[in-house]
Amino acid sequence: MLINAPYLQTEHFIGFGCMFTWFSITKYFANTREYSMITRTFSIAIPMVIRVMIGAFPLIVAFALAGTCLFWTARGFFDTAHLSLFTLFAIMNGDSVGAIFKGSA
Repeated sequence: MLINAPYLQTEHFIGFGCMFTWFSITKYFANTREYSMITRTFSIAIPMVIRVMIGAFPLIVAFALAGTCLFWTARGFFDTAHLSLFTLFAIMNGDSVGAIFKGSA
């Protein structure tokens, strides 16, 4: 099935528009006394979450590459780094462990 390129671009623009709308709504929360706790929580938590994500990124990449290197014989699940990361994440959460162990999709 082919995806129409202009339709895909339209979905990207809609998605980014929604994201920027959610970002801009926090300035209205800052003016309301009841919601000022939300903006203060975001202003403290978001930089902390970004630092943790940046710190964990090398471990995630290493996890994906180790899965690709160690389990490359299991075709279909570990062919590329992003497929192996997806497969290892699914195994870690307990999803489709039996199917991956047997090598069937």
